[in-house]
Amino acid sequence: SKERNNMSKEEDKKELVLIENFNNSKCARVSQDLYALNRVRFRLNVHGYRLLYAIAQNLDTSRSADLEFPEYGYDLQAIFEYLGIKDNGRRFEVLDNALKNLGENMLTVREVKKTGGIRWSGYAWLTKYQFSSDEKYLMLRINEDIKPFLMKLKQYTLVRPQDYLNLNSEYQNWFYPYLKNVVKLGQWKVSIEDLKFALFLENTDSYNLETNRNANNNFFKRVLGIQISEKAKIENLKATREKRKPKLYEWDYTTDRQGKPNGTLAGITEGTDIKVTASVEKTGRAYTHIIFYLSYHNNKRLDELKAVQEIEKDFGAVQERQKRSNKTSDIKTIVQENMPEIIPSVRLVYYTDFQIEKHAKEMKMSKTLFIEQMRLKRTDDGRYYKEF
Repeated sequence: SKERNNMSKEEDKKELVLIENFNNSKCARVSQDLYALNRVRFRLNVHGYRLLYAIAQNLDTSRSADLEFPEYGYDLQAIFEYLGIKDNGRRFEVLDNALKNLGENMLTVREVKKTGGIRWSGYAWLTKYQFSSDEKYLMLRINEDIKPFLMKLKQYTLVRPQDYLNLNSEYQNWFYPYLKNVVKLGQWKVSIEDLKFALFLENTDSYNLETNRNANNNFFKRVLGIQISEKAKIENLKATREKRKPKLYEWDYTTDRQGKPNGTLAGITEGTDIKVTASVEKTGRAYTHIIFYLSYHNNKRLDELKAVQEIEKDFGAVQERQKRSNKTSDIKTIVQENMPEIIPSVRLVYYTDFQIEKHAKEMKMSKTLFIEQMRLKRTDDGRYYKEF
């Protein structure tokens, strides 16, 4: 009894942060550590993902790693509106189910030990939640063990509420951050088996080639929402006759009875800031890899993003002019990185304080905020740079 009382007193001392509303223009920073294929995996339902992004949006990532997470109090009406269930007569039940989904589906990490053994670790997102139909706030406590994945944001992706709140399926929510991570690369190649593993589908009969000969076609249609196009079909037949590897052609989106594109990739293209198509690669006679083709939408919803891209382009042009005019420049433009095979190299561009202050002024923001928005890094001798 004394021990429980002491624990209760310790909990009462926990810092409290109240969140009164959500800013749909404020991006959630999602650590790329969460999307290390083959190492980290987790899967939630639609509302579970939205709650996770809500938590990420309101975390103070400038806090010291030594400080505990505070207890968060989210205004219930703001949460209901954010989840799109404000007028739902079962909104308290829907919220409870979403919190259970986030609480029960752990983040799992697979690591290869020096001895060659494989270690599995599981981390709960939450340690406690509490809300009442006659109280104002949803109270949340985030698991301290999850801190490295939410707070150590050396590399992160920005996802905007006005994009991910348009995603209405579990697979759309799962794929979107992965694709947003690599959109600037233009394409992403990944093995089908790695995707099945990351989605916890490797042992599902419908998608297991050992038990179902149509496993990959099921995966393409039900999970990705793609079907072979006529061009790809003709090319496959032609390559088989000529005994060569088929050229890659984009596959079509699956469609509903009215012929309207549906499924995961079509939903992401329709509802978010990126558009994505895919082709499927064969190794021998079997399909083995998916290649996603990615780009940003060129529309009014991306004015802010395009402004940032234009600044990056301007910075790069300035540096290229400097390089041509001064052969002794110490700007290192190519740095080899341990990146996926579709990224052979990374270009580093360095910026002067004058350039940073000039563009920060043009965007009507402080120098500090500009550096943060542009994701500039700093060398030991104080120079700012960005990887492209």
